[in-house]
Amino acid sequence: MKENSGKIPLIVSIEELRNLSAWISYLAKKSKKDQEIEILINSVDFLNAQIDNIASDCLEVRIFIPLSECLLYTDFLSIRKESLFDKGNPLRDIRRPLRNKIRTAIKTTLSEFVVTTADLKQDYEVISPVYFQLSNKGLSGGRYDDLLKVYKKDIEEMRISGQIDNQESDFENLIFSFSLSINPNNFDKAYFIALQEIKKKAMFIGADAIVGMRQDIDMDTTGFQFFYMQMYGTAVRYVEE
Repeated sequence: MKENSGKIPLIVSIEELRNLSAWISYLAKKSKKDQEIEILINSVDFLNAQIDNIASDCLEVRIFIPLSECLLYTDFLSIRKESLFDKGNPLRDIRRPLRNKIRTAIKTTLSEFVVTTADLKQDYEVISPVYFQLSNKGLSGGRYDDLLKVYKKDIEEMRISGQIDNQESDFENLIFSFSLSINPNNFDKAYFIALQEIKKKAMFIGADAIVGMRQDIDMDTTGFQFFYMQMYGTAVRYVEE
């Protein structure tokens, strides 16, 4: 079993870890919600444990942080409420570069995470089925819009590189001679988002890959501008010899 399955390799200095710990401690002191304070304190304890395991003379170190923790850190570092900032707080300046470093590490790890419709030659153990669904209708549509914002930069990069269709064409006169508002490249975007999210779900439970992936898109027969996407597979962890 791989020790670092489901984790993000992060190259940081002790100073950066201390700054991150200090920032999260600062948020915990400012928060008035018990559940939020508990999450923040747990993150501080985790970071301090990492710092204690690093030699004091080490300038930079490669550590492995669970994906769930890394996503929390990017949220903590993205908080913009001015009421949180005491005048002259030096922690204000460390947030953006550290957040970008963690985001880049997450993006790189997800891009290297293996998802296959077939099987793997490498030995592995099965963890669990994983499943993700996405729709642009109703309450689910709000979630789809939120995820479009999360992956906006990635989708734009794929559009520029030609991985996503550049055309915004409509299906015209398909039924009753009216134009539908759904575009083929919306499926490309939905597929990309679903793939990233199912990778995260697998990493949350310590997986190294997903095998036997399947996906399906259904059109809403009462309103053809709406779609439902389902993606599923089996999360597996590599077995080391």
